[in-house]
Amino acid sequence: YKGFASLQLSLNNAIATHVAAGDATSVSVYVRDMDQGQWTGVNYDRQYVAASLVKVPLMIGLLREVRNDANILSKEVAFTPLQVSKLTEHYPPPTHLEVGHTYTLQALMEAMIKHSDNDATQLIAGALDDKILSDVYTNFDVAPLEDPNASNLSPNNYMRFFRILYNAS
Repeated sequence: YKGFASLQLSLNNAIATHVAAGDATSVSVYVRDMDQGQWTGVNYDRQYVAASLVKVPLMIGLLREVRNDANILSKEVAFTPLQVSKLTEHYPPPTHLEVGHTYTLQALMEAMIKHSDNDATQLIAGALDDKILSDVYTNFDVAPLEDPNASNLSPNNYMRFFRILYNAS
C-alpha cells in the first residue's frame, strides 16, 4: 500500500540499525489500518515460537465458552505444585499465583492477559477442553499449534486474532 511507503522505509531502517548493533537477530513487524484494511510489514511471514502468543487465542476460547456456560468464569481451579510453570519468564508478573490456593477462571484470565502470567495460562489451558483452543485456531483460519515450542506462528497470522476482535467490537 503506497500510503505506508515512508513507514515501510522507516521500519526497514530501524530494524537494520538494531540488527547491526546486535540488539536483535530477527525482527518482524505487521501494521494494519483496521478501518481501511491496508497493511504493510517487514518479515511478516517469518515463523516464531508461539510461547506467550497463545494467551490471546486461549482467552478467546475461554470467553467463547461463556456462551455454553454462563458461570464458567466463576469456576474455581486449584493451583498445585505440579502445575507450576517451568517456562522461563522474561517478564515476570508483579505478583505470582500461590500454590495451594484456588482461583476463578476470571481471575486467571486477568492474570494471564494483564501480567502475562504463565502459571495462569497453564491453569486455564488445563481447565478447557483441547478442542476449544483448536476450534479458535480453525475459526480464525490459523493453523493449530501442534507444539507451542516450535516456530509456527507468524505476525501475519497472529494479526487475524486482533482483526477479528477489533471488528467484533
